[in-house]
Amino acid sequence: MKRMVSVIGLLAVGLVAASFSLSFAEGIVTGRSVHFTPHPARTGEIMKISVRVAVGGAPVKLTASVEQTTPRHVGPPPPTVLLGTFHPGDHLVDVYRYNIPASPPERICFSIKITGGEFRNACLKRGRGVSGWFMDVENYGQWVEAAPAPAPVPSAERPDLRISGNLAVDDLFKIENIGRGTAHNVRAVKECFVEERWVRSGGEFGETRMLGPGESVPVRIGKLGRSLGSCPSGTTKVRVVVDPQNEIAEIDENNNVSEASTLADLRIIKFESYYPIVGVGGTPGYRLNFEISNTGVGDAGSFAWEVSVFRDGEWRSFIGEKIAGLDSGKRVEREKNVGVRVREGERIRLRVDALNEVPETNEEDNIREATVPRKP
Repeated sequence: MKRMVSVIGLLAVGLVAASFSLSFAEGIVTGRSVHFTPHPARTGEIMKISVRVAVGGAPVKLTASVEQTTPRHVGPPPPTVLLGTFHPGDHLVDVYRYNIPASPPERICFSIKITGGEFRNACLKRGRGVSGWFMDVENYGQWVEAAPAPAPVPSAERPDLRISGNLAVDDLFKIENIGRGTAHNVRAVKECFVEERWVRSGGEFGETRMLGPGESVPVRIGKLGRSLGSCPSGTTKVRVVVDPQNEIAEIDENNNVSEASTLADLRIIKFESYYPIVGVGGTPGYRLNFEISNTGVGDAGSFAWEVSVFRDGEWRSFIGEKIAGLDSGKRVEREKNVGVRVREGERIRLRVDALNEVPETNEEDNIREATVPRKP
């Protein structure tokens, strides 16, 4: 009897130990490859992105989130999706669907984060065939195993990166850490807003480094970041983004971007009509005097101005001129003798860039009216 009890006790201990080891077993996930179906994919088609993973040791609850890294995603972070529980073995799992837009970007890259690690730099590139634009595979990405999760840091002890300076006017600005924690692997990128999307210009800059509390690093950018690489034609805005992959946990994640318009802004500073007192031999008649300034940060190309008079219920243009260009911060002044083409008490109107040839920050300040004064 005693021997039977001992055997039962050993069996019970064995069962408990077995259940203990099973309950605490941890599966291991290893990324094998990324698959794009179909490729190439034409505009309007949906490209399916899948990953092949190997699960070892024990079943794993697999999650995935796909983040667009190039051009940089604007908006909230991507959701994390539960894909299901997967037993040991090889599995091909769908993680994302990309709808090829009518005007696809020149290049688009994704970071595919799954349980156990992530595939970085999975990229597509744009091409053009007889039937139009398409996207094909440029890079299948590299698997990076997830590092052990660090102990959580209290939010008050985190770093806080910010950009100090004005991108539109400063040649030099600083990347500062105004938090109480140390920021590791600090980097920044320059991006250009063209065709309604942000496109990275050049590589990373600002020398990847560590910034302790209160430390900063100067970055020479030139006006509008020109020294960091040129933007594509048609760019309307430029920005510099610190920690572009959002890898650093900060106190405030909303002060990592400095943005400025690249456009010109033509503005009428002065517009008046007067009748001068002329001496012997002088030319009598009304005169116009006006001044136009480019208060934007971009240089204005060729544009025209014209002056109209309101007569018989309509505006009638009677004088104008083409100006070859106007650099940022510069002014141009004109003095014109219009003789008797205007009369006392009439309304006159100056329009700048009447043909809307110059993209501007503000298109609402290109018109000014005046009244023709009495003769002295």
